[in-house]
Amino acid sequence: MPSFKIFAKFGYVVGLLASVAVFFQLYISLPAAELNVNLADPIVMVALGLVGLASILAWRLPAWNLKEFPLFLLLFTAAVVLAFLNGVLEIGVTQWALIARLLGWIVLLGYVAVGTLIVLSKGTDGRRTVALLMGIAACIIIVFDMTMRLLVLYGWDLGFTPPENFSGFSQNRNAFAFQLSLVLALLIGYSRSISASSSNPARPRILTLLIGLILVSIVWTGSRSAMLTVAVVVVFCIAAKIGCRRTILRAAVCTVLIWCGVYFVSKIDVNLLVTQPAMVVVELKKAALGEADADLGRLKPPGADTGVQSALSGASSNQERMLTLTEGAKLWFDSPILGAGLGVFRAQSVEVFGKPQVIHNTALWLLAEFGVFGLLLVVWIGFKLLQFSLKNGVANTGPERSALLIVLLIAAGFSLFHEVFYQRVLWLVLGLLQASPSAFFSRADRKTTKIVSVGPA
Repeated sequence: MPSFKIFAKFGYVVGLLASVAVFFQLYISLPAAELNVNLADPIVMVALGLVGLASILAWRLPAWNLKEFPLFLLLFTAAVVLAFLNGVLEIGVTQWALIARLLGWIVLLGYVAVGTLIVLSKGTDGRRTVALLMGIAACIIIVFDMTMRLLVLYGWDLGFTPPENFSGFSQNRNAFAFQLSLVLALLIGYSRSISASSSNPARPRILTLLIGLILVSIVWTGSRSAMLTVAVVVVFCIAAKIGCRRTILRAAVCTVLIWCGVYFVSKIDVNLLVTQPAMVVVELKKAALGEADADLGRLKPPGADTGVQSALSGASSNQERMLTLTEGAKLWFDSPILGAGLGVFRAQSVEVFGKPQVIHNTALWLLAEFGVFGLLLVVWIGFKLLQFSLKNGVANTGPERSALLIVLLIAAGFSLFHEVFYQRVLWLVLGLLQASPSAFFSRADRKTTKIVSVGPA
């Protein structure tokens, strides 16, 4: 019989790897669809296998903080299968519905399993460690991406041109902004715990820098939905005393300073500050006074403009998004109870848009393809999770509940403008915050290292 220590250590490593790899994804073109593949996908399937093995050995399912959570996973799995079959009857089997949605849901269950492995091994400490690890990984990606852009801006030949929008390794700025927003939720939720867990005075400062970098990178993405949602949530956290208020306020100041610093470096060649400082001062003074002969173009870095600050989406994007909502509503009206079926909107959208499209609203997507029952199922678990996070009030609660509340608020805000239900990082974070430390092992078993069946935590 495998020991708890071996299982826990291996599972912990798998969980940590998945927590970092989730930031790296790419798109693969198939004959009839373009699929999103994440570096963490094979890792989480190992996690799902480990949790399945432990369930068999312990002869019980994992325990969760919210007892309705596993019931939801089971019911929604059935809903996905039924919606897929409904879609097959409507349009036949499509690669998008089969691979990205049906099999994709199994992959998402793997991301949920990652949380079980981490919490099983390290408990609350594991959650805090993952929050810091994901924050550090996100900030390394942020610094790397911005550094590459600035190097190209200053004339360095890197052999490639950074993408138009600031998107890390997600290849989509909205997806990257959503990843960063959920990492922000973990860091704010655990900000008091992280600061108090060490006597090292540098840790709160590091946490402030991490939060500041994440906030400024959300601005750099130019994602309007992210900036609006995060701004509202951060203000709410400060007002409701969620997390460490001092850390959040300092991080906000840090955000402004970083943005201004990078913007200055992107508009004025820092080499000129050393070689021709007088000329820089003169041109800036002329520009400030509005003089006609001011020429700020002389101060720009010599390389190609790599778009340090991503531009906001234009009117055409707004019109396209609104049209997806209109067409999605029509699809739901045709099948209000059970929905049209999985992948039907994407398959039919080619006739309207000339290319495959998704509905840019999570609730409407659920209504269109799963019907009223699918939406009610998600609303039910969302309400239960919200109720769980507010059990002890808003301010006087533990880091897990605080982080969960912030995650729910961010997911709700994003869902108004995007379909975020299938975002991998959402299920990784939910699994992390909902997994129970006594998922398979009792305290005695942790000492004797035997896998046994235990009651709910």
